[in-house]
Amino acid sequence: MRICAFQSSYEDSDFTLRDIDASNVELDNLTPQHTIKSVFVHKTTAEEEINAAVAEGYDLYINLMRGTSDGQIAGIEETRYLESLALRTIGIKTQQPKTLKKEFAASGCRYGGITVSEAENLLSLGGEETKDKDCFKDDFYTVTVIEIGDGCVALNPCVCGPPNAPNQKFPASESTVSLQPSLHSPEQNSTSKLFERLQSVAVEAFHASSSKGNRMGCDVDIRVQANEEIVVLEVKPLPAPFLPGRSSQDLAAKDFPGGYPALINIFISNQTLCHPIREVIGKVADVYDKLVVKYDTWGASHSEMQAGTYKSIDGFDFSGTCFDLACGTGVFGRALAKSKTTRGDTSVSRIMGFDISPGMAEVCRKSGHYDLVHLDPMQTCLINHRLYHDGDIDHIVCFSGCHFLSEEEFSFVLALCFILAKKSITFSVDEITDTYNEAIAKRGMSFAHSINHIANMKAFGVPKGWRLARHHRQFSWTSPTTQNDDIYTNYFRFEKIEDYKETTMLAKFEL
Repeated sequence: MRICAFQSSYEDSDFTLRDIDASNVELDNLTPQHTIKSVFVHKTTAEEEINAAVAEGYDLYINLMRGTSDGQIAGIEETRYLESLALRTIGIKTQQPKTLKKEFAASGCRYGGITVSEAENLLSLGGEETKDKDCFKDDFYTVTVIEIGDGCVALNPCVCGPPNAPNQKFPASESTVSLQPSLHSPEQNSTSKLFERLQSVAVEAFHASSSKGNRMGCDVDIRVQANEEIVVLEVKPLPAPFLPGRSSQDLAAKDFPGGYPALINIFISNQTLCHPIREVIGKVADVYDKLVVKYDTWGASHSEMQAGTYKSIDGFDFSGTCFDLACGTGVFGRALAKSKTTRGDTSVSRIMGFDISPGMAEVCRKSGHYDLVHLDPMQTCLINHRLYHDGDIDHIVCFSGCHFLSEEEFSFVLALCFILAKKSITFSVDEITDTYNEAIAKRGMSFAHSINHIANMKAFGVPKGWRLARHHRQFSWTSPTTQNDDIYTNYFRFEKIEDYKETTMLAKFEL
């Protein structure tokens, strides 16, 4: 995908934070999957520069222009013009950031009463000066919040310290200190309850600010006072890695499943999910509705999918709550029941299935192996998980369904799996061939185009706190469409490392 990133140009300005903010946000080196070109917009020639970039026909535009309405650098007014073009855009919106602290505080009170500093000399962890000497007795943190679908994820808090001395508190030796803080990861023995509070406050600040809907997220600077009161200092309109002057980019995203490439893909998917996808999903569902009568019979005699599913789950623990994405007719549920009977496993598994085909879902319900089956696609069922189950999700499985996802959606779904699953993830990836897709297109079914995600799966890697318990590859099926395309399937089983401390917290918005 070709992406254009609009950034504010600091040329010919005497902006207070010019030396800090003028350092470019290098996006092109964050992902090998997409080409991202930065266009630096000047206040005096903004419309011409934006129009020239738009004329190049990019697939997506990222708005990183941070100037205020009365500032010297491109920002709110230029964003308003960009929005008027109705392009496929993510990033800063015209109402970001809220500049009146009283307005933000009033908004915050509607989301749990978070405390927002209203001091005139508010400490800003972005390079401004402070005369608040008492603040140096306190601790400072920054929490990055990532918007993901209709929800958000608060990443692990980073500890803020003075420049070049990240493990120390800010000195109180001067009445005025210019702060461009160093950040570092917390100690392993840091108070987990405090960090959970910081993450919760950051999510509340995300709600209270205008960050929701920018399809990326925000960065929340927080002060923990000596009396343990938590005060929100500032909500920056983008996640930390996409803010200028932040040398701590790796800290903000190092623990996120899939890293920066996954983050970029999630932002793209956030924008895609804003647009109707039901038409395409409906067409694919219709195809499977017509196949449902003979699906299991054909699968048993012409494919090894059922045997492959059984091999991938046999002998593993699936006790607790399990989400089966793209459950189809319930192949996983039947395989698990057979495996547990053979092994004499008496553990309780509560299986919830999700599919887009009403016909497939009905067969799955009647199998007797699923507690509940819902019509909800992979792109949204995990975001909607609180609608279906109010507790933890222990296991997530997905067999022969992810090939319908785009590369961006694949990262989106896989990242959510690693964020939500408490024990294990079992995923299969079909090695779909080009000739298969060509045959599908000739039959007028280009909407059912499938993607071989094996390279994307390997590039995603094994997130911190997880291990790859098993990976095997086997012949799966011969295409009934082309008659000569042998499809192989890779089966992956990931398991959570015991006692690993959580570093992300999923927060669900009201729907």
